[in-house]
Amino acid sequence: MGAVSVLLGYGDGGFQPKVDYGTGEFPICVAVQDLSGDGKLDIVTANSGVATPGAADGAEGNVRMTAPDRAARIMVDGIEKDRLHIYVGADAKLMSIAIKVMPKAAIRFVKKQMAKAMEPTP
Repeated sequence: MGAVSVLLGYGDGGFQPKVDYGTGEFPICVAVQDLSGDGKLDIVTANSGVATPGAADGAEGNVRMTAPDRAARIMVDGIEKDRLHIYVGADAKLMSIAIKVMPKAAIRFVKKQMAKAMEPTP
């Protein structure tokens, strides 16, 4: 199982200790928005369901992933700089553009890549 870590800020640049929340297997995307209308931010993750142990930063496996500590640093830097979009991973920016320009082709590409990632390695 994966997890998403939440670090609430003190308002002075410092953070409270992290709190981990469980996600499905291999979370690949996270969104934060007030979905319930209660004035508090909600966290939603998208999970591929593909388990690839040992594949961080392309070490082994079929899927190249950004190591969790590097991904966290990229996200924290983006939040600190008030970025509207934060891209984590080698293909994130390209896929953000592709989904806007050619949504059907982008979806077919992701589907094909996910199918390839789920194939057993010889």
